[in-house]
Amino acid sequence: MKTTPFIVFVWGPRPSAGTPESRKRKTIRDDLAQALGEGRVLFSEDADLAPLADAGYYTAEYAEARIADAVVIIPESEGPLIEAAMYSPDLLGKTIVFTTKRVEGGFVETAYGALKVVEVEQHEWERCDRIRRQARAFVETLRAYKFRSQGARFDWEF
Repeated sequence: MKTTPFIVFVWGPRPSAGTPESRKRKTIRDDLAQALGEGRVLFSEDADLAPLADAGYYTAEYAEARIADAVVIIPESEGPLIEAAMYSPDLLGKTIVFTTKRVEGGFVETAYGALKVVEVEQHEWERCDRIRRQARAFVETLRAYKFRSQGARFDWEF
């Protein structure tokens, strides 16, 4: 399964923001990279993706939504929320959103309507064991599904 190509994007506050959510974004990335391998878990801000950004912000985000096998969203600001709404057809079935916002109806409900949403308490951003476990379980499930859909078998299968 480790040889199956699999790319994850972690969208959220810039690492330089210094918020609990931005630190958690980095922790989630590091945790997933440990499981999937370096270079498979990306931030939009990564230097390797700079040429993609030359095409324009929205074009780059759209390309990320299309090529990603999984997306983890931490919507501290409206940016990831807008992206979730704009690209929801491409994010469907492969996106998990961790949010403390509990807004019902309107734009937020529309943006997240087709995505897996996990509400978290503000204090969970500090330790975030549950958030990391859920992000990893979600990504690993998608990776196993991709592995199996390509006709591959686990070692223990006959």
